Amino acid sequence: MQEIIVRHIRTLEEFASLKEEWGKLIEAREQKTAFLTWEWLHAWWKNYGEKKELWLLTTWHEGKLVGAAPLMLGVEKRLGLSFRHLQSLGKPNTDEWDVLALSNPEAVVQAIFSYINDNKNQWDSIELCELNSESSMVPLIKSQFGALSLHILHSTNDHYYISTAEAWDDYWKSLSKNTRDSIEKRYKQGKKKLNLEFEYIRGSDVTWQHFDTIFAINEKGRYPEKYGSEQERSFLKDLVAGMHEKQWLEIFFLHMDNQPVAFDYGFNIDGKFEDWRTGYDMNYSTQAAGKILLYLMLKQQFEGTQHHFDFLRGAYEYKTQWNPKGREFSTIIAIKRFHLPARLILDILPRIWRWIKLNILRRRPN
Repeated sequence: MQEIIVRHIRTLEEFASLKEEWGKLIEAREQKTAFLTWEWLHAWWKNYGEKKELWLLTTWHEGKLVGAAPLMLGVEKRLGLSFRHLQSLGKPNTDEWDVLALSNPEAVVQAIFSYINDNKNQWDSIELCELNSESSMVPLIKSQFGALSLHILHSTNDHYYISTAEAWDDYWKSLSKNTRDSIEKRYKQGKKKLNLEFEYIRGSDVTWQHFDTIFAINEKGRYPEKYGSEQERSFLKDLVAGMHEKQWLEIFFLHMDNQPVAFDYGFNIDGKFEDWRTGYDMNYSTQAAGKILLYLMLKQQFEGTQHHFDFLRGAYEYKTQWNPKGREFSTIIAIKRFHLPARLILDILPRIWRWIKLNILRRRPN
C-alpha cells in the first residue's frame, strides 16, 4: 500500500489550486465550520499573510488529498525577545481550527507531525488554538507533541451556543423574567415610536453594498476603527466573493427611524449559524438596538430550518444572558524545552501575571 506523502504548500498560487479538493475535506467533516473552509483561509492568508511563511501541510495518498493542517510561521518579538512561532493559520481571527482528514486521522496526524519534527530547526514553538476539545484530533495531537519531548501547555475556554431545534416558546420561557420583560418592552417601543424593521439577507443576495452599510453603522459604533483599514476591507471583499456561490454568508440589519442602526453577520453551513461579528450605532444604545436585533435573529432561527446558533468564542455578558450552553475549546502550546525566550514569553511570564491578578490585584481594597 502506498504511504501517505506530505506536501508543504508555500505559495498563494499553490493554495488556490487546492480549492476543489479542499472542499471534499470539509464535506467529510461531521461538524462543519466556516473557519476551516478554503474560502475563509485563502482570503485570510491573501490579505494577512505578509511577513509570515505559509506552512500549509497537506497529506496525499495515491495522488489524492486526504488531509491538511493549515499553519503559518512567523517571528514573534516581545519584550526585546524573539522566537520562531508556528501557529494556526488565521490567528487571531479564526474561531475554530483543526487538522482535516478525509479518513484515517491517526495516519494523517502522524505524517504531519513527522514533517514538523523533521523540520524542527525552523521553529521554536507551536501554538494550535481553538480546537474543539471533543475533536478526535486533540488526543492525537497531544500524543504527537509528547513524542517530540516538547514542553506542553494546555488551556481551555468556552464557546457558547444555543440549540434552535426546540420550540421557540419553550426556549423563550427558559430566559429570566427580567431579560424577557426588558426585551419585549424595548421591542414594543421601537415598533410604536421608531418604525422598527428587521432585514435579513442570505447567500447570493449578499452584495458588497451591504458591507458598505455595515461600515457606515460601525463608524458610529463602539469600535469605529474596526473596518478602517484597506487590509480588512480587502479580506472581507475576497470573503464575499469566495462564499457567494456557496451561499454561506448571512447578514441581518435592524432599522430604526427608517435607517439601519445595527448589524450582525456570520456563516450558515449545514444548518449551523456561526455568529461572527456584530455592532450598532451608539446613538441607539438606550433603545437596545443590538439586543433587539439578536432577539429577532434568534426568533427567526428557531422558526426556520437551522438547528444551531453558535456565538463562537468570547464569554461576554450579551451572550450569557441568552441562556446558552457551552462547548469546551482547547489551545495547545508546545515549546522546545531549552528555548528560554519562548518559554519565558509563552509560559513563565503569563503564569506570573495570573498569580499577580489572583493574589494581589483581586485583594486590593476598593
